[in-house]
Amino acid sequence: MCNFSDVCWPKAFLIVQDYAIYDIHSKLRIRPKGATLFQPRAEPTEAKRKEAPPWVKRIKFFESAEGKQLIDNSPYNSVDPTPPVLNKSLDELRECFLDERAEIFERYRAMFALRNLGGTDAVRILTDAFQSSKSALLKHEVAYVLGQMQDAHATARLKVVLEDATENPMVRHEAAEAMGSIASAECQEMLRKVRGCPRWLEQPVAKDVHK
Repeated sequence: MCNFSDVCWPKAFLIVQDYAIYDIHSKLRIRPKGATLFQPRAEPTEAKRKEAPPWVKRIKFFESAEGKQLIDNSPYNSVDPTPPVLNKSLDELRECFLDERAEIFERYRAMFALRNLGGTDAVRILTDAFQSSKSALLKHEVAYVLGQMQDAHATARLKVVLEDATENPMVRHEAAEAMGSIASAECQEMLRKVRGCPRWLEQPVAKDVHK
C-alpha cells in the first residue's frame, strides 16, 4: 500500500488497463469502477510509460527551471494537461505530434502548440492523428482541442470519426462534442442524424447526444 506522501503516482495509474478511459477533461471527476489509486501494480513497460496520462510529468515540468519560467496561460482559458512547446516550426510540431514513438507528454505539448497556432495547416496536422495514431487517449484530446478551435476545416475528419463504429467510444463522443462546438449546418445535420438513427441508439455516443 502507498499514500500520497509516498509519491507513487506513476505506479498508481497502472491499475487501469486502458489509460484512455481517464478522461482528462471529464466534467465528472470519477474513477472507473473497481479502480483503486492506492494499489500499485508492477513496474510499467516502456509502451505503458509513453501512453500514461501526463499529469505527473506536468507537475515535474513546472518544478523544473524551464517550467518555472513558463507562464501556463491558455488562450482558451483552459487548464491543459501539458503546457505548449514553444519556439517550434510547424514542421517540427508535426514531426513530434505524429511520432508514435514519442512520449505522450511531448506529443501533447506539440498538440497544444498547434491548437494555439491555429489555421488550416494546424487543423490538418491535428486531424491526421485520427488515422495515424493508435492512442485513444491522444485522439480523444485531439477532438477536444478541435472543439476549442471551432474551425470548420475539421468537420470532415470529425464526421469520419463519429461514423466509425470501430473507434473508441470516448473518441467518438468527443468528436460529437467538437462538432457541436463548431455548430455549422453540416455539423448540426450530422448530429441530428446520429440522434435519430435507430442503429445508433444502442451506442454510448448517441445516448450522450440525446442528453
